[in-house]
Amino acid sequence: MEIQKLEVNKSEAVATNGQGGKKTPGRNPRHDRDQEDEEKTAEERGEPASRRDAFVVDGALDGTIPPRVQQMLSDLAGQLEPLRRDLEVSRARERDLRDRLDQHPYLPVLNRQGFEHEFSRVVGHIQGLGSAAFACVSVINAATIRLTQGREAYEKVMSHACMIVEDSIGEMDIVGCLGGHDLGVLMLSSSENAIDEMAARLEATFESQLFSHGRSAIRLQAAIGGVTLKTGFGFSQALAQADADMLRRSDEKNALTTQ
Repeated sequence: MEIQKLEVNKSEAVATNGQGGKKTPGRNPRHDRDQEDEEKTAEERGEPASRRDAFVVDGALDGTIPPRVQQMLSDLAGQLEPLRRDLEVSRARERDLRDRLDQHPYLPVLNRQGFEHEFSRVVGHIQGLGSAAFACVSVINAATIRLTQGREAYEKVMSHACMIVEDSIGEMDIVGCLGGHDLGVLMLSSSENAIDEMAARLEATFESQLFSHGRSAIRLQAAIGGVTLKTGFGFSQALAQADADMLRRSDEKNALTTQ
């Protein structure tokens, strides 16, 4: 005679059905009591049967939604649509204000703040660009024009210089004002001789495109210096190295002139 043991420690007991020793799941009295209590509580709250029997299908509640609730949802959707349009308008206005903050007040280029933002972005993606260079272009006779012909002539001279610089670089390159009569240029995907090539182009262009003011035709003079950018370069570091390169080039040019 075979004696079968029941595991009484498990929450779900099993019982023998008397056919071949097969076992079927036993009932859990505690589970039944919990279910009865839950149904009684729902009835006491006065919930309709359709609400108690509802279940979730594809993330939504399956059941009848009262007309009043449907109207509330429709009203809410009608209120959200104008808010969404207002948000889009606010975002567009924010982008416009940000662009204005980065634009120079009278030159057709970025101001220093905007240029520094672009510098940080370029240095952060220097590996993807392959190579990039930073150049400083100083319009050295702009200060003299300011003192001899006035502020209006100075602003027009600097605008003329900006257009010459932009015509001498690539479409993806970036120009900004560093302050005074110094312009900054970010040359993307540049070659090893990018600074030398740009200096030669600018010198030739400044000589050929004279600035006309009244009856005067003035040939602008510019000095240039630059540095190849590397990962981790800060703006102040790049500006200092570009300035040192400009001074070196100016000394070499003056030495050739005096010989």
